[in-house]
Parts: sequence; structure tokens; C-alpha cells
Amino acid sequence: MQFSLKLKNVRHSPRKMAEVTRLIKSRQLEDALIILEHTPKRAAITLRKLLVNAQNTAKTVHKLKPDSLVVQEIFANKGLTLKRRKLSQTTLRNGRGGRRYPLPFNHQFSHVFLIVSGQIKPASKPAKPKSEVKSKTQKKVKE
Repeated sequence: MQFSLKLKNVRHSPRKMAEVTRLIKSRQLEDALIILEHTPKRAAITLRKLLVNAQNTAKTVHKLKPDSLVVQEIFANKGLTLKRRKLSQTTLRNGRGGRRYPLPFNHQFSHVFLIVSGQIKPASKPAKPKSEVKSKTQKKVKE
């Protein structure tokens, strides 16, 4: 069984996020968590939280075996872009005080999509119904 999780508008650029997602694609969930623990990237912390959330969701909501969970697919897309302007040093040196030609730069966000697959836990056997035992009061009523 498969299920998906989305993480939208994460404050990491899609390119840097995609570097880390390539490390854990099509791996066991436990192995992916270990890899992300030892990855020295800021995006690894965010992805680790997403995988822990997926693990808990699989256990509680979808009733999947924790040992069988696999990161089927994970990818990062471009999200929101905040456009900003920065005063350049050359305009300040030329005596313009930053009034002309501020340089543009963008804060990029990304969307992360995760698809996890696993096997469903076997249903526990239902309790056997107790055999109907007649109490003493029921026997007296019938007589």
C-alpha cells in the first residue's frame, strides 16, 4: 500500500533540496533516516522530520509494518519566490547613496513530495465469543 505526504513552502532552494533527496530515493525508511542523520546539509534536518512524520503516519493511520516501509519516490519542486533588492557597493562608492541600480536577488522556496510504500499488518485474530453460560437465575425462570 502506498501513501503520500507533501511539505510545501520550505525555506530551502529546490536545487539544494534535490541534492539531499537523491541520497534517500528508493531506500528503506530506517536506512534513509540514518543517512539523513549523518548528512551535513541544512535540508537534511527538514527531510528527516518529514520521514519521521511519514513513519508515524504509516503506523497509526495506515496500519503498515514499520520494517517494510520504503521511500518509493521523493522529489523537490520549485515553490514560492520572494523577490528582494540589495544595495550594491558600487552605487554606494559612486556617491549615489544606493538610489540607483539596486541589485535583485530571490529567496527561493521549495515543495517536497514523498511517496512511501509498505505492507499492511496482518489483522489480529478476533477474540472467540464466550460460550453462552446460563446463569442460575435463567434456569429458575425456565422451570
